[in-house]
Amino acid sequence: MSGQFCLVVNPVAGRGRAVRVLPVAVAALAAAGAACEVTESASLRHAQEVAAAAVQRGDAVVAVGGDGLASALAGVAAAGSGIFGIIPAGRGNDLARVLGIPADPAAAARVLTAGATRQMDLISVSVPGQPDHLVAGSVYLGVPALAGEIANRMHWLGGPMVYPVAALRALAGWKPARFRVEISGNGAAEGSGAVVAGQAVLAGAAAGQADRGGAAREPAVVHELAGYAVVVANSAYFGAGMKVAPPARIDDGVLDIV
Repeated sequence: MSGQFCLVVNPVAGRGRAVRVLPVAVAALAAAGAACEVTESASLRHAQEVAAAAVQRGDAVVAVGGDGLASALAGVAAAGSGIFGIIPAGRGNDLARVLGIPADPAAAARVLTAGATRQMDLISVSVPGQPDHLVAGSVYLGVPALAGEIANRMHWLGGPMVYPVAALRALAGWKPARFRVEISGNGAAEGSGAVVAGQAVLAGAAAGQADRGGAAREPAVVHELAGYAVVVANSAYFGAGMKVAPPARIDDGVLDIV
């Protein structure tokens, strides 16, 4: 991929790692002859606005940060039929891991300039009283959601270990909750509010998209259960490398519910 890249940086990602790796990534892009524009985000909304403007200009959007930023900007790119890439710089980096994007910032930048693209599935999330939005990672309820909130407050612990520690803290006070998951006839998990709704084009190895055309519509299936979590998985990993859904693939056109 050549041309203009819009790098959107989360300055607090990875306890400042995004800011530290930025010069390395920019230098690698420049060495490949690629022009880039860098913006530090003031908030997630600001990051999405910057990305949307870049897509309108025809620039490729690059998330320099963790999974939260990458997931949000993938949705923006998909909504505008744009190009999206990642310089992984968070504590988890599961989306980059699934896509095979290197952790080294210079190597990740070279993936961007190599010119190969692939398609991936996104999840459309509906929450009452809020506009629908697209995400690239998994959607989860229960202990993983609580653990994510705890991890975001644990600024004193860096690296991927923050997620197992946060999960243990979440489990300590958790009582089983009631979950209802309705999987409609077209494969949408309505109870979780998650459906496959779009695709983004990302820098990486070329890959095809599964063909779902002509599939017979099946009756809805409802599951009601008491437990600790429900995960609507778009890929195998979440929580900094925890393999929650081994069969899940990010480009197969279906979701795995765990």
